[in-house]
Amino acid sequence: MTTEAGNQGVMQIRVTLNDSQPAIWRRILVPTSIRYDQLHAVIQVIFDWNNSHLYNFLTAGHHEYVSADLDDDAEPNELVDMNFPYKDLVEGPITYTYDFGDSWEHNIELEQIVPMADLTAHQIPFCLSGEGANVLENTRGLTPKEVTADMQATILNGRPAKEAGHLGIAGSDFNQTTVNDLLAEFFVDSWTERLR
Repeated sequence: MTTEAGNQGVMQIRVTLNDSQPAIWRRILVPTSIRYDQLHAVIQVIFDWNNSHLYNFLTAGHHEYVSADLDDDAEPNELVDMNFPYKDLVEGPITYTYDFGDSWEHNIELEQIVPMADLTAHQIPFCLSGEGANVLENTRGLTPKEVTADMQATILNGRPAKEAGHLGIAGSDFNQTTVNDLLAEFFVDSWTERLR
C-alpha cells in the first residue's frame, strides 16, 4: 500500500457539521491513503447525505480540491480523485462543503494516527462514535411549520418534521451500528485488501 500519502497507519478524524447546536459530529477511522473523493463518499454515509449535490474541500492553507464534475478545466493537482487529505490534515483542519445551495459545511480534524498493530478488531473505514441526528438535505433554515405536504412526501417520506436546531429538519437518528454496516458494505473489501 504505497501511495503519495504513505503507509503511516490509520487516521482518526472528527467530522463536525458546522453551525450545529448541539454539535452534530462523527469520529471515524480511515486509511492515510484515502483520497478526497473517497473521503467524500465516507462522509456521505456517516451523515446520511444522498450524494446528490456538488462538493469541495478547502484546506487550512486555502487550497481547494474539486470534482471534475464541478470544474472540467481543473488541473490534476486540484481534483479530488487525484489528491490525498493526509498531508493537508497534518497542517490543519479541512472544510468540506456539500451542496452549494444549502452549503452544508463540515470541519474535518485529524485527532491522531493510530498504528496498524492497534487495529486488529476494526474494519476500515470505521465509525468510532458520534452525536446528533442527521439533517435532511434541501431543508437548511426550514422549521417544521414551513414544511409543505409535498416536502413531507418526498424529503421526509411522509414522516412528521422535527426541528434540527437552526440548520433545518432532522432526519434519521445517528446509529453507529447502522453506519458501520453501511461502511462495511460500501468500502471495507477494497481497503482491507490494501491494508494487509
